[in-house]
Order: sequence, then C-alpha cells, then structure tokens
Amino acid sequence: MTARHLATAHGAKHLLLLSRRGEDAPGATELTAELAALGTKATITACDTA
Repeated sequence: MTARHLATAHGAKHLLLLSRRGEDAPGATELTAELAALGTKATITACDTA
C-alpha cells in the first residue's frame, strides 16, 4: 500500500488519506494504528472526488 511505503521508505511523518467512507472504511482503524507504530500520523477523511 502506498501509505505504508511512504511511511517506511520515505519517512513520512504526516499523511492525509482520503476515501469515500473515511474513518468508517474497513481497516481504517488498523491502518492508522500501524502507521502510528511506524511514526506516521495519519488523518483519514471522507471525500468523494467525483
């Protein structure tokens, strides 16, 4: 996944992740926790770009 790659390979400290369901998306909580363990603060926001 791109977010994990940005956190591990590039040392991203802050990420804004967009999806239609935001924090209600399946796996969003787990991903936020995983990224936090890598030292990255992730903000997941609902956004429909269409």
